[in-house]
Amino acid sequence: MTTERWTDDMLDRLASTTTRLLTSVTDLSEQNTRDISHLRSSIERLANIAEVHQQTLDLHQQNFNAVIGEMREMQAEVRGLQTENRRILDQLINRNDEND
Repeated sequence: MTTERWTDDMLDRLASTTTRLLTSVTDLSEQNTRDISHLRSSIERLANIAEVHQQTLDLHQQNFNAVIGEMREMQAEVRGLQTENRRILDQLINRNDEND
């Protein structure tokens, strides 16, 4: 096995290639840092939007529950009116039967 001797030209090319690679790695690292920062701010914005949506959903649910309660009250009032109408109708029918 022979050992190849490095010439100045070979060392210069190696140094140049190494420098280019280091520059590329540094550039990529800086770009990744910027991208990560951008992603963090995007995540924060999305989390804030999700929180606002959750608060809105909670408010809508409260409103829906209130409407359901009002509907149940109205339903009970209608049933009471129906019962009262039946009683009045029965009284009117009974009066007509008594008058005949």
